[in-house]
Amino acid sequence: MDLPEPVIRAITPDEREAGRQLRVMAFGSTTFEEPDPNDHYAPNERRIGAFLDDRMIVHTAAWPFRQWWLGRPVPMAGIGGVASAPDVRGRGYGRLAMRGLVDACLELGDVVSTLYPSLPGFYRGLGWEVAGHVVTRRLPTQALTSLPRPGLDVTVRMMDVEADTDSAAAVLDRVASKSHGTVERGPEMHQRRFAPDDDMFQMVAVRDEVIVGYLAATKRSATEADHAPYRLKVHDLAADDHDGWLALWSVIASHAGVCAVTDVVSRPHEPLYDLLPTNAFDDWTTTFPWMFRLLDAPGAIAARGWPAGADAEVHLRVTDPWLDRNDGDWVLRVKGGEGSLEAGGAGTVGLDINTFATMYTGYALPVDLAWQRRLVGATGADVSALTEAFRSPTPWCDTYF
Repeated sequence: MDLPEPVIRAITPDEREAGRQLRVMAFGSTTFEEPDPNDHYAPNERRIGAFLDDRMIVHTAAWPFRQWWLGRPVPMAGIGGVASAPDVRGRGYGRLAMRGLVDACLELGDVVSTLYPSLPGFYRGLGWEVAGHVVTRRLPTQALTSLPRPGLDVTVRMMDVEADTDSAAAVLDRVASKSHGTVERGPEMHQRRFAPDDDMFQMVAVRDEVIVGYLAATKRSATEADHAPYRLKVHDLAADDHDGWLALWSVIASHAGVCAVTDVVSRPHEPLYDLLPTNAFDDWTTTFPWMFRLLDAPGAIAARGWPAGADAEVHLRVTDPWLDRNDGDWVLRVKGGEGSLEAGGAGTVGLDINTFATMYTGYALPVDLAWQRRLVGATGADVSALTEAFRSPTPWCDTYF
C-alpha cells in the first residue's frame, strides 16, 4: 500500500503547541500536558514539521549554536525535539522531516550538527556518528570541604536574573571557548537556561564588581541510601579564573551538612579531582553519547582550528548518500593552522560521512579507524597524515539540548 506523502514545511508559531505535545508523547511520562503559551523550545525558523492533512505528525528543531573546535567557533545546528506521532512511526516520515530541517539549517549557515540520540541507529543511518559524551559524576559533598580556600578578593552572591544574565552568559561562553567540542549557547538557549526555577539556585562570583563566575545547581530530596535530607545536582559551574572557580565550589561544599552527594556535569578529565583526596573520587559515573555530522564538509574544514605545526595532504573519497554536496573525491590539506577541502584528487582513502565526522572531532583516532577498515585503502603515510591533521584534545560537551 502506498503511504500518503507528507508536507514538509516550517512550523508556524500557532503550531508550536502541537509540536510540544508530540514531544510530550515521545519523551514524557504522559501523553498530554496542559498547553504552555511560553514554549520557546527553539527559534521559529529552525522548527520543521511533517504534516498530513494539516495534522503535524513529526516535529524537529535545531538550536543555533557555535561549537568550539581547536580554538575556533564553527556554526552548528543543535538538533533536538525530534518526535513522531505513535501511529505513523516507522514509515520514513521522520527521515523526511530531518532532511527538511537540515536543508533549513544549511540555508541559515550551519556547517555541522550535533544531537543527543534517543535512536542512535536512526541517526547513524542519516550520517551522524558518536563523537563524544556528556559525563555526570557523583561526589561525596563532604569531600569538597577540603578544597583550598579562594582568594579574599572574590565574593559570591545570588544571581539577579534580570541584571546579571548577559554577564553570566559571557562567562559561560568565554569558558566554553577554551575547550574542544563545547558550545557557545547563544541568546535563545541562555534565556532558557537562566529562566527562574523554584528548584534551582543560581549564584555569581564577583571581583571588583565584575562577574567572573556562574553557578547553577538544584537541591532535591535524597534517596534513603544517601543518609541525608537532600542531594545536589550541579548544572553549570564556570569561572574565568581559579579563585572564582574555587569560590563557587565552596558554595557547593557548604551544603555538606544536608547533602550527602553532589552530581556534577563533568569533562572527561575533571580538574576537581586533582584537588581532592583519592578516597573522594566518585563511586558513580554515567555517560550519555552525543552524535555529530558534517553538513557542509568543505565549510566545516575551513571553519575549525587546526594544529599549528601540522602539514598534511590526503586524497579522500567521501561517501554521503544523504547529502550529495559532500559525496565524491576531495583533497584535504592542513598547513599553518588552516585547513581546506577541495573537490578532486585521486580518491585514495575511502570513508563514509560517519567516519569523517568522528575523525573531525578527534573522538576516534585514524589508527583505530584504519584498523576497523573504515579508512579503505589508507597507507601508513595516510594514517600518519590524518593523525597529525586531526590531533586534538578529547572532545566534550556540557550542554544538553
